[in-house]
Amino acid sequence: MGKIINTPIFITLLVLSSLFVYHQYNKNIAASEIRGVYEELLEISEDANNDLEKKKLVKRFIAEGISQVKEAFSEARTSTPGELSYEEKQKIKEDKQKLENENFFKVKQQITFTAPNIVEDNQYSNVKRKYVYELTNNSNEYVKDLKHTIAFYEAGKLIDTEEEWGQVKLAPNESKAYSKSLRGDQKFDTIKITLDSISIIEMPEK
Repeated sequence: MGKIINTPIFITLLVLSSLFVYHQYNKNIAASEIRGVYEELLEISEDANNDLEKKKLVKRFIAEGISQVKEAFSEARTSTPGELSYEEKQKIKEDKQKLENENFFKVKQQITFTAPNIVEDNQYSNVKRKYVYELTNNSNEYVKDLKHTIAFYEAGKLIDTEEEWGQVKLAPNESKAYSKSLRGDQKFDTIKITLDSISIIEMPEK
């Protein structure tokens, strides 16, 4: 009995049986791959009984096969059948982030400003100037924190800037009017508004 167990063909069949069981459990080894290994092992094993070098080769090959089968069963015990691999999870994560980035820039481009209008502020005894403008969310997303920069130019040169944090929430197609006072000595001929950042939020509950 011991001689039969120690023959290359028997050990080969034992390794292949283990591979087949693991394949049925984890579905990671294709049937064609098992069939190819099976045929190759049998061919080598049939000649190995009469060739010492081939017998050594088969033993080393089988030892490696047994080692891989043990490792495969170990992985099968620690993972759920059908569970995504680390690489697959990373790919899904990267694809999701890419879509979110594309959507962010698309929404940002759909936030528009009207040209600032300079008006006189008569609420106080001293007449003061202010500029007013309107911000509109033309996207299909709900947004907030529309931070933007107001730049003042004279003869094409930047002479001053102001920041507006825009801490409001805007629904799709909703607008927000802004009114900002000007300093008495503030001179300029052009105002430009640039959107710096936004936050996309879920639709608020009613």
